[in-house]
Amino acid sequence: MDFRAEGVYTDPPIGGNVGSGFFYYNPTWISGFTNAGNLMGHWVGREGQGVQAWTTYWLSPRNKLQFQFRHLKVSREFILNGGTLADASVRADLWARSKFSLTAAVQYEAWTFPVIAPTRQSNIASSLQLTFWPKGFSRGNPSQ
Repeated sequence: MDFRAEGVYTDPPIGGNVGSGFFYYNPTWISGFTNAGNLMGHWVGREGQGVQAWTTYWLSPRNKLQFQFRHLKVSREFILNGGTLADASVRADLWARSKFSLTAAVQYEAWTFPVIAPTRQSNIASSLQLTFWPKGFSRGNPSQ
């Protein structure tokens, strides 16, 4: 079993909107890593707080279960009335014989951003994948 957790904080402790270059600064592009003013490259963004954690339980070297949780909070000073997002998911990667693998996942997400929608929103997403690995392309021992 393995476990990983991360925490991110880009909401300045001094308070107030201190400008776009406070955490994301580059001497050439003062506004940081942006495209048309939109921050790129990070799921928390400006003036936010976030935490994510996931654990993987290894049933065997090829078979595993993974559980994930993520929470994000955006400051009221950055987006009108702020916002929150939380999601949780579970994923299974299983091998049925040496030539077939099955991946199944389900995720629940809930978010509240009053500037987009006045009430709490939520959704569920799922996926199912069956993969055939022809001889010479399977993961692991090529002689299988």
